[in-house]
Amino acid sequence: MSKFNKLPAPIHDLHRQLLEVGACGDGPLTLFHPRVRDRADIEVLRCNDSGVIVLSRIDHIIDSFYSDPLPVSSLTGLDNAIDYQDRLDTSRRIKLLNRSVANRRWLDIGTGPGTLITELEGVPTLSCGVEPNNVYRSMLQSNSHDIRPSIEDFHGCNFDVISLFHVFEHLVDPLDHLNRVRELLIPGGTIFIEIPHANEFLLNCANLIEYRDFTLWSQHLVLHTQRSIVQMLQYSGFNIINIEGIQRYSLENHLYWFKYGLPGGHHVMSDLVEDDLRLSYEETLRRLDSTDTLMVSATVPS
Repeated sequence: MSKFNKLPAPIHDLHRQLLEVGACGDGPLTLFHPRVRDRADIEVLRCNDSGVIVLSRIDHIIDSFYSDPLPVSSLTGLDNAIDYQDRLDTSRRIKLLNRSVANRRWLDIGTGPGTLITELEGVPTLSCGVEPNNVYRSMLQSNSHDIRPSIEDFHGCNFDVISLFHVFEHLVDPLDHLNRVRELLIPGGTIFIEIPHANEFLLNCANLIEYRDFTLWSQHLVLHTQRSIVQMLQYSGFNIINIEGIQRYSLENHLYWFKYGLPGGHHVMSDLVEDDLRLSYEETLRRLDSTDTLMVSATVPS
């Protein structure tokens, strides 16, 4: 008898996987928000037991979804703020990876335009990427980078480090993906996963409807808590090394949301707050487990 016969009826396969690993409780999902920012036919649901947030449907993410064309942002008018945050994120991730991929074999999944691979060129002994988008992949391949459309294309390869930065929340079949990652990693190899946090302050404690209207998105199929991402990794055979809260968007961003109900404050108000106050605010959010992002590292048992 399948173990799933003992579980509540899942609304789709991703929900089934969350139930399987214990990342969702036995009770029904409840409505968290009536829609995502780019589609009125998708509701946002929440597990009251675990705090995990999941979309009511995932059938819009088909195999070719991320292939063509270049992704177009629905966040019109925010190009400067997005570029500013991308630079901050890239700098932070380079510091993390510099220590971890030096003289090692590294695979970056969801490598996008290849900023990290380009910036870290020469640090690992081997750097490869998975990128389904045809334009990004062709561009990187033309610059002699080993970039392939799916993780299956690296079958038989071995890596010391595999990274997924804001990729895991897009996957319709995360357990299968984790199994494939584990097969590619050597014993003792490390996976880094950075994901948005279901328990972030503006989404929950502040209860800003304008923020929910803005941040909930059809491509973010699930938002994890610390508990749920650990359960998924452990279920897939990984040992957890570390999990920590990361605050990508600063105090200025939050102040702007409270005053104007709009995004972009981390850019337009970037000189308003002293560094000590900004860092103190971020530390408070970490202590409350209310950061906007989680970073987890785990290893394959030796």
